[in-house]
Amino acid sequence: MMSYKHKIRENYKFYSQDLLNNLFKHPYTKIEFVVNDLNVSRITAANYLNKLADGGLLTKKKLETGNYYINEPLFNLLTNRQKNVLAASNVKKRQGCEMQSVFLEEELSA
Repeated sequence: MMSYKHKIRENYKFYSQDLLNNLFKHPYTKIEFVVNDLNVSRITAANYLNKLADGGLLTKKKLETGNYYINEPLFNLLTNRQKNVLAASNVKKRQGCEMQSVFLEEELSA
């Protein structure tokens, strides 16, 4: 994520900590969020986000009447982490079931 920050800082004049906070608060942002968080006009916010999308730092998706700008590295980090947590949870459940099965077999054979 630090490389993401450095790319923005080195290549875009409009870099600010508030912009980074906005981009990493959620895995996506919208023009309205940037307007509110950075206290800039709607046109300025759209320009910032479109430039970041054109530079490959965000992925622009149009849904109905609005544009969503997805922070793919953050999205991937969160979804992979969630998958890992779910996988670990499933392993624990399976181990718990195996333990219950062992106890049940011991009770039946006694």
